[in-house]
Amino acid sequence: MEAMHQGFDVVIWVDAAFLLVKPIDPLLAWVVANKYFLCKNGYKVGTWCSDAALESMNLTREQTFEIEEASSYCVGLDLKTCVGQKFLEQWATYALDGKTFPGFHSNINREGYDGSPQRSEGFVSADPRVQGHRHDQTAASIIAWRLGMTNLVERPIFTDYWKKDLDPRTLLVNRGGHW
Repeated sequence: MEAMHQGFDVVIWVDAAFLLVKPIDPLLAWVVANKYFLCKNGYKVGTWCSDAALESMNLTREQTFEIEEASSYCVGLDLKTCVGQKFLEQWATYALDGKTFPGFHSNINREGYDGSPQRSEGFVSADPRVQGHRHDQTAASIIAWRLGMTNLVERPIFTDYWKKDLDPRTLLVNRGGHW
């Protein structure tokens, strides 16, 4: 929000685990040409959405299993466009509402849970299809869907996870625990 208030044209949000491996200019050009950059995560929103977030975002579980999940690890927005401004404003609102973002990463009621320790585990949903809650990703995906931002990019265009042989289009690498 601060970037928008200061008059920046484009904002790129990246997780702390990212390492820039090439100049970011192609990603900036993509955002300007397409109004936004969102990457496919490979799941439906319902897989990673808490019951509390469903309620705050006024959706049913079944509706969320129809919505493609966007990864929130890298989001690009053209703030000169209404869609970029609306996305950012809504994302910030959900981040601060006290209902949409809180939740455990791993659902103790998920299908196949064997009791072995997982990252930030607790009750997310009684629905066993729900693996956990990805707060910012859940909100970003639903906001994008509602705003018609459905042009989700396939990895490895611009972003990818750490691996030995990176695609030449990769600019940002999510290193995770491989530092």
